[in-house]
Amino acid sequence: MRRKKWMVLAICLALPTMSVLGANDDLPPEYAFMSRKDKISYDTGVVQNARVDETHARSDYNGALNVKRQAFNKSSELLAAEKAVAETVKEQAAAKAKVLDKLKGNSQYASFVKQEEDANAKVDALKKKGVRGDEMSTASTSALRAGNRVSDMERKALADDDAYKAASDKLVETSNAVNDLKTKFETSLQTDKDVLKLKKALEDASTKLEKAQNRLTADTGSRQ
Repeated sequence: MRRKKWMVLAICLALPTMSVLGANDDLPPEYAFMSRKDKISYDTGVVQNARVDETHARSDYNGALNVKRQAFNKSSELLAAEKAVAETVKEQAAAKAKVLDKLKGNSQYASFVKQEEDANAKVDALKKKGVRGDEMSTASTSALRAGNRVSDMERKALADDDAYKAASDKLVETSNAVNDLKTKFETSLQTDKDVLKLKKALEDASTKLEKAQNRLTADTGSRQ
């Protein structure tokens, strides 16, 4: 009778710790009768092992993702799409160069460019002399305004050029095609059986580690 009462008391004392773990944790039968010191020692070992398992599971999961992403990055479909973007960038640059080259014949544009160059030269000269304050502020503002006048003329000329506009539109299309392929691939990973299996293993390992840490925290009062 006394033995039965003692066992009931021991189980009751163990309930707070067991409630932290949850009903599915695998603990040795003698755990409920361990001293606090022995529990801490046991739980510390479990945490260490669980952390190792979680690290390995995370490495396996990330490794699998990297392998699949590397394969995708080398896929003919993506390489062709990226090549199209690169070619379109060259087309746009060539169209822009023609527009700006033609713009050089515009006297007003040439005047604005000269004003910008003179304004920047003045700012550089003041910097070398160590000039600051209002004089430097005025010179910098003049250089900025001169640069804006040049940029405004260039922007308008480009906006009015059919070849440049066509190349820019094409660049948007080819860039979107690349982005669509990447989005489609990343979405496919969410249903990839191999990835899902490793993801589940990582989630299980993380849960196991979290429970082990919670148990150790309950015994020591601090997280390890």
